[in-house]
Amino acid sequence: MSRGGAGNRSATGEAGAIPPGLAVQYIDRWSAASQLLLLSTLERLCGKDVPNDARQAQLSVSHVIVATYHDAPMACVTYKPGAAGVRVAHELWVDANAPCGIVPVTGALLGRLEQEVIRSGCSKLFIVVSHTTPLRRILQTQGYTITLEGADLLWFEKAFHPEPDRAA
Repeated sequence: MSRGGAGNRSATGEAGAIPPGLAVQYIDRWSAASQLLLLSTLERLCGKDVPNDARQAQLSVSHVIVATYHDAPMACVTYKPGAAGVRVAHELWVDANAPCGIVPVTGALLGRLEQEVIRSGCSKLFIVVSHTTPLRRILQTQGYTITLEGADLLWFEKAFHPEPDRAA
């Protein structure tokens, strides 16, 4: 189910202090992730923003990355394979009361998401979050810019440059 731990660097190469006990794992499908992300966990992570039926339908066809602290889920992000070169993360939840802090959890989660996006050959990542998200400053610090701001949603964007071919 997992493709490994979070490591200590983001996909952009920035060093990040990963607290002991914090791990990040890629899970191929929501059906496998839902065993870890029970309704009570989602309520804790999402607050009042628990996904409605339409959003849950999107989750069923999504890839998931989960951050845990001592095996307790602290955050997750879901994204769908999309058009060539673009990925959209349509759900991003981080426990505002994470014992190891919201910044390290978010940084580790974003680092793993970026690794997956780059590995898939994408050059652009969009993250869609609620307008009331407490993650706005963290996303901006991590290099994301707001490209669309609506009444309810914020669209953040980050571009990636393909890595040079190592065989050349």
